[in-house]
Amino acid sequence: MQLTPLLISILLLVSSKLKPLEPTYQNITGSLVTFHQPIANLKGSLDQQKLLVSSFPNLQYNNLELKAENSQLKTQNLLLKNQLNLEDLESPDWDTISIRIIKANQTITATSNQTDQIKPGMPLVQSTNLIGLVQKIESSIIYITPLSNSSVFFPVQTNQNAQGDYVFQSNLSQMINIPNQNTPGQNNTVFTLPTDQIPEGLIVGQVAQTITKPSDPMQKVEITLPQVLYTQQNQNQPSQFQIITKP
Repeated sequence: MQLTPLLISILLLVSSKLKPLEPTYQNITGSLVTFHQPIANLKGSLDQQKLLVSSFPNLQYNNLELKAENSQLKTQNLLLKNQLNLEDLESPDWDTISIRIIKANQTITATSNQTDQIKPGMPLVQSTNLIGLVQKIESSIIYITPLSNSSVFFPVQTNQNAQGDYVFQSNLSQMINIPNQNTPGQNNTVFTLPTDQIPEGLIVGQVAQTITKPSDPMQKVEITLPQVLYTQQNQNQPSQFQIITKP
């Protein structure tokens, strides 16, 4: 490619010594046009390719932005359904099994005629509220660990995109491991991030207060869990509690 400017210069020098009406002049100028046109086309093509390659990082960033926006919209839809208690809105595409609560204290015990499909770690939900995680199954009895248990741990996020982890420590439901610059405000809703068994968007609770100093590099906030009534239901009524078997 470095020879191209030299060749063009030679042709221009030769053509400048010729008279415009001479056949040799016309041949050389014609050659210049013929020779220069493919080079110009190639340069234009290379410029377009360089522009496309340079746009790849922006495309990737835009794609991540769209994914985050889509995730937030899905969560807001679940929040709306939960807050308005609208059962006729389209439900998320989860596979669930209805259960009947027998007793609820330090451990929730329940029963179902489909216990063979239930495994430890699966979430117990009421509408879009996360109630607890399956601990074990013995015969037809399901033992569920509520969120107010120190063994529970899973990733969460607020509706303002602050991310962290849910734990139960010092008799408090908490969201921990929050970067200092993303400390969520009071009444922010906390919901689940997806794992192998827990779907995205289950409501965990609301931020009550910050329990760390503003200068701490990682923040903790207290979470108020939703109130759940474990009422005995008539056998003919559909259960308000489900276990999600497939997010």
